[in-house]
Amino acid sequence: MTGPLVVPVGRYLGMLPVGAGLRHVVRVGGRRVELADDEQLVWALAHGVPGAPDLGGWDRAALMRHLPGEAGADATIDRLVGGGLLLEVAGPVEEFARSVRLLPQALGLGNDPVEGRRFRLGHPGAALVAVPAEIFFLWSWAGLDDNLWTACVRGAKTALPDGSGDPRALATTILGALHQLLSTNAACLDAAPA
Repeated sequence: MTGPLVVPVGRYLGMLPVGAGLRHVVRVGGRRVELADDEQLVWALAHGVPGAPDLGGWDRAALMRHLPGEAGADATIDRLVGGGLLLEVAGPVEEFARSVRLLPQALGLGNDPVEGRRFRLGHPGAALVAVPAEIFFLWSWAGLDDNLWTACVRGAKTALPDGSGDPRALATTILGALHQLLSTNAACLDAAPA
């Protein structure tokens, strides 16, 4: 990773009627945010591209590599960061984890038949991603907590399979795997309540 990770915040609701036309709409916390086409493209690509070799370090440069010919993409990224729809994560993992909630958007499909210590996420008949046990367990109940940090603290206390008992280590692990979940829509991030 050469720069801060870029992560999207919010859940895409689709193109919805706004006035006389249709607009892309994202729900962030309790608010609906309308996006122009260029903003929606950047926001969507901030989730990552499934299988991309740079998915573990999805920073601004990785995002820009997947936006060929998009003049003004840096300004669009800056606008989305300013509006709370994108985060650039460079600081302490605890600060990031306190600012967001991790919400599952797919189903747990059980153990991977080839790698039994990994768990598949997806939809019946369509696994989207297979993740290690600690990611699976955190993914499965993190949405019950007010923020990702609280979920990591709880996970560390309940002795998740990583065995560390350290919420910071667990938060770092989930941050490293986050784009695997986001790029496949197995999960989304939402703003944590204030």
